Amino acid sequence: MAWKLIQDSFTYVDFVFTDGNVRRFYSLDWPHRYSKHRDRELGLKRLRNLVAKYSVYTERAKIAENDGTEKVLERYEGGTRIE
Repeated sequence: MAWKLIQDSFTYVDFVFTDGNVRRFYSLDWPHRYSKHRDRELGLKRLRNLVAKYSVYTERAKIAENDGTEKVLERYEGGTRIE
């Protein structure tokens, strides 16, 4: 069984870019497509790398839970963590 990105991801990141666009990326919590287990820390590490990669182009970013509560885990302004 392959994982479904939106329904099986533990977390996601919302970017607000300097040109006004808003984009959401979901975490990849599994090492490969057919792996049996998900790893929350692997997904968070990949999202943090994505925030660092796009920090030049963003005003704000937030990493939040994807379990329906949308609890904010981390906030970034211009690539710098503020919470």
